[in-house]
Amino acid sequence: MADPLRVLIVEDSASDAELLIRELRRAGYEPQWERVDNEPDYLQKLESEYDLIISDYAMPQFDGIRALRLLRERGSQAPFILVSGTMGEETAVAAMKEGASDYLLKDRLARLGPAVARVLAQSKLSRERERAEQDIRASELRFSLFMDNLPGFAWIKDAEYRYVYANKSLRQMVIRGRDWFGKTNAQIWPPELAAVYEGTDREIIETRSPKETVEPIMEGEEQRTILASKFPILDGEARVAFICGIGIDITERLQAEARIREQADIINRAHDAIIMRDFETKRITFWNVGAENLYGWTAEEAVGRRIGELIFADPSELDPLMELLLSTGEFRGEIRQITKDKKQLTVEGRATLIRRADGSPHSVLIINTDVTEHKRLETQLLRAQRLESIGTLASGVAHDLNNILAPILMGSAVLRRAEMEPDDEAILSTIETCAQRGADIVRQVLTFARGAEGDRLNLPAAPLIKDVAKIAQETFPKKISVRTKIAERLWTVIGDPTQLHQVLLNLCVNARDAMPAGGTLTLSVENFAVDEHYASMTPGAKAGPHACFEVIDTGMGIPPQNIDKIFDPFFTTKELGHGTGLGLSSVIGIVKSHGGFMSVYSEVGRGSTFKVYLPAKIDELETLKESPDTASPLAQGELLLLVDDEKPILQIAQALLEGHGYHVLTAGDAAEALAIFAMHKDEIKLVLTDMTMPVMDGIALIRTLQKMKPDVRVIASTGRGGQDQHSDELEELNVHACLTKPYNKNKLLKTLHETLHPNSNKS
Repeated sequence: MADPLRVLIVEDSASDAELLIRELRRAGYEPQWERVDNEPDYLQKLESEYDLIISDYAMPQFDGIRALRLLRERGSQAPFILVSGTMGEETAVAAMKEGASDYLLKDRLARLGPAVARVLAQSKLSRERERAEQDIRASELRFSLFMDNLPGFAWIKDAEYRYVYANKSLRQMVIRGRDWFGKTNAQIWPPELAAVYEGTDREIIETRSPKETVEPIMEGEEQRTILASKFPILDGEARVAFICGIGIDITERLQAEARIREQADIINRAHDAIIMRDFETKRITFWNVGAENLYGWTAEEAVGRRIGELIFADPSELDPLMELLLSTGEFRGEIRQITKDKKQLTVEGRATLIRRADGSPHSVLIINTDVTEHKRLETQLLRAQRLESIGTLASGVAHDLNNILAPILMGSAVLRRAEMEPDDEAILSTIETCAQRGADIVRQVLTFARGAEGDRLNLPAAPLIKDVAKIAQETFPKKISVRTKIAERLWTVIGDPTQLHQVLLNLCVNARDAMPAGGTLTLSVENFAVDEHYASMTPGAKAGPHACFEVIDTGMGIPPQNIDKIFDPFFTTKELGHGTGLGLSSVIGIVKSHGGFMSVYSEVGRGSTFKVYLPAKIDELETLKESPDTASPLAQGELLLLVDDEKPILQIAQALLEGHGYHVLTAGDAAEALAIFAMHKDEIKLVLTDMTMPVMDGIALIRTLQKMKPDVRVIASTGRGGQDQHSDELEELNVHACLTKPYNKNKLLKTLHETLHPNSNKS
């Protein structure tokens, strides 16, 4: 098929035009043609588009050069072929300079077909090249617009680290008109910056991998910081041809993050628990170090959890607090909460509702202060005040009862002088027995109310223990084994022997009742010097020499909820008719009247330990203060790990030991202790651990520590005296010593020194 061809012929001779069309058809084209022979018609035809224009060189009213110029002036690049009967070489050259595609002589029209094919091909190539150039220019424009509108800096370097592109932000804000194209880092930047840039550029070329880095940059005289992402562009041979970079100014962000870290550090230094939680989900969004210390949960464990399930025994307890917070916008009051190991806490809670701009609730700021210890001391004070009030009341009641019972007892004695029937005598005996029992109860009430009565004597402590042990052995069931443990060179106790016997016997009877299936009752006494540190830890204690009496049983133990009530008057767990509830209240009354104090340690199913501390008198040949020869030597900076779930004990012991030259780490439970020991096991010289702790007890902790470090030195501490239930296991584990809590300063320091330096006292 012939190729269609739109042709405009500029020719004054119609026959010559026909010859041109015939040659085009012979060359394989199907011309669609028009002919003009003057300029106005020519200009009109140029309104249309043609594939080819063929023009005679010379015409009466018009010429080919003029036609060519008019075509090019209109911006058309259509192929233009000049045809002439006669054309010299200079004319042909001039025509080509004007933009003619080709020229032919009329006597050689056979060349028209090939000439048209050639110029059409050239025209097509030219159009394609122009479109490609336009596309390139459009792409460059789009690239430039994109790069110049980036919210940061962008640049391209060649493999020699020379800049070949910099976007508008980089040019205006950083380079600022400096000559940069083709320049290297060292030619533009200060030496220290150039070294940084060249180092990362070199790394990208060597690895042919992208890299993200934080780098400084100079903006005028100010140094700022950018987050730069750099990546290589490879050529066809997989070599790095260019290094591209995009940088975002993060100076303000880093400054804001620094301020946030500073504020977070300040918040974390607070001893209070500071918590943020989402209002809707109740999930925690912030948890400071104070909260970690108070509740035992780390920030990683707490954030994202619901606050109700984390620190409330019953999550529903949070609902009324939420209602109050929503209605008033804030809350302040005491709240019962729990720690990670389920330990009960009392906190002074302050919560503030934070709202969005539209007033809707967004989050809650919580600041909790631990007042558990404060409430415990407050409870002790209130109990003491209550006991004092009850004592005053009981004293008056006992006085009136004595006045009532005295005539009954005396009257019954008078009635016995007369003879009476056996039945009447039995009734009288019952009256006497009941009245005497009432008098005994009144005496107990008076003992509780006023403390002790009678003469105070200098009493050796050992006979008190021996006498009470003898009574227990003779009267208690044989299935109860009675043991004694009496230290040497005991100090002298000042007191009423009858009342002190009553104290010890009362405690022994309670121990007997706690062991209905049998067990072991241990009575012991030893000297105990109460120092200022110990006195500060123990309510009612005063510094000075004391005798410590212990009554230890292996019975049922006392439930935790009853420990704080056992000394209250008329409180008893015995069945009706088997106890008055005045036994232990009388005991505490006698002990306090002697200037002493008591402590109780008990575990359900493992028994109880009652310790009675009575002021003692030191022999003239002895002195409470240690001489320079016997005083415990100062430490040499040894690192110790103290483990106890009682925070006051940890705080006092840490202060005491650090004051005597030790370095001390503390842990509130076994899990924390193991984490600390894992980090410092090569530096820790000794571990002092409590035996009874939640989740993991002291025995399990010691076994684990010995697996981590077989030669670790361990001292155990226990609230029980005598034969502790852990004694056999401690001996099996080769524990170096066992301290009975609460321990005083001298005993603690001496035990530590002997354990750390076992050969120091050997000659």
